[in-house]
Amino acid sequence: MADEVTLEDIQRKQSEMTTLAAQIMAEKDKGKIQVLAAALQRQSEDLQRTSRAFEAQEQAKHPPPKRSGAKVALTEEQRAQVEGQTGVRIESIWLRDESQAAARSDPQIIEDAGLEEARRRKREAEAAAQSRAMAEQVLAQIGAASPAGASMIAQLKADPNFLGGMLARKK
Repeated sequence: MADEVTLEDIQRKQSEMTTLAAQIMAEKDKGKIQVLAAALQRQSEDLQRTSRAFEAQEQAKHPPPKRSGAKVALTEEQRAQVEGQTGVRIESIWLRDESQAAARSDPQIIEDAGLEEARRRKREAEAAAQSRAMAEQVLAQIGAASPAGASMIAQLKADPNFLGGMLARKK
């Protein structure tokens, strides 16, 4: 089996990329900026591969439990309540409950589970948006450092897989 990928490996690669991005921002020579930007792209692709390997490795170690439960549709009133409190519209949820019949018949359990799921989705969307904004900011700084950097960033951003597709995803 190949060497195990650790979280420290991923963090080290991220740190190396941050250092390289800082070098790009400090560099004035167009040729060197292009070389550094290409290296940053390669490091980004390597980080993506490493992250995927880490994810697969961890999923193999800890497979998801068998999913037992029931998919339950929220009533219109419950959907409105959840959306009013979180701004996220939830049509249905998956209830994991030993006593599925009781859970499906208790509207408060369903609404509470809907609120919890909506809050989780909202946190996830906010974190993704924050990551995109930070990436855009760093790329803008690199692009502002020189016309060559701006040109390289434009080429990289044209690739929908650049930065793992983060910039191509719905905002």
